[in-house]
Amino acid sequence: MNPLLSLVYVSSAHQPLGEPELEQLLHKARDRNQQNALTGVLLYNGGNFMQYLEGPSQALQETYRRIACDPLHHNVIELLLEPIAERSYSRWDMGLARPTASEMLALSTAGWKQTAGGVVPAQDTPVGILLLHSFWQTAQR
Repeated sequence: MNPLLSLVYVSSAHQPLGEPELEQLLHKARDRNQQNALTGVLLYNGGNFMQYLEGPSQALQETYRRIACDPLHHNVIELLLEPIAERSYSRWDMGLARPTASEMLALSTAGWKQTAGGVVPAQDTPVGILLLHSFWQTAQR
């Protein structure tokens, strides 16, 4: 069985996306994520992205390599890549939220860490993950 991984990265678009470009990006991402059994959320503000992806290890890593090489993105920074026991965003092929600039800054500079391996126990959940989950729950209301 292919283990589940979670990934969080930030990047910047070479130029800010208008609504039509963002919708096209989301449509493509949702289609690919469905095909690859990936779920997650995308945060976008003023040309800056933060994305949380989760799913089978091989599919997630291939998707991340494609994103990192995509000319849309530059300054791609991996904040977290680690095994997970279960999905946090199983209902979202690719959810979208638009945080304020200050929310995006707080999320991207939160306490993210990588572990040496193994599933992260609940009490060791990185602060960044907790903030992202809290932000997402609030954004969906």
